[in-house]
Amino acid sequence: MAKAMYDNIDTLYAAHNAAKSIKRDNAIKGMPVPLHPGAERYYKEIGLVK
Repeated sequence: MAKAMYDNIDTLYAAHNAAKSIKRDNAIKGMPVPLHPGAERYYKEIGLVK
């Protein structure tokens, strides 16, 4: 789901102006709950999770 969202972020930006604040680089900063395993895998692939 995270990959699909960021692969299509321009569509999301076009759908709602508030979406423009969504940035992949700060997606997991301050995350209060554990990541879903699939989201964790994606964020590892792009280098946000070590």
